[in-house]
Amino acid sequence: MNERIGQIYDRLNEINHFLNKDLTPEVRRTYKKEKNELYAELAKLKEQENK
Repeated sequence: MNERIGQIYDRLNEINHFLNKDLTPEVRRTYKKEKNELYAELAKLKEQENK
């Protein structure tokens, strides 16, 4: 589980890097959707970890 959390943080860093670039609105929406999904997965994993 810790490995997956690390992977999520790595991907979120990549997404944030790309969101700082000049992107088309469609690409920006795609990145933001993935970012929201990753944050949701991260929250679930951290909740399971705290049990």
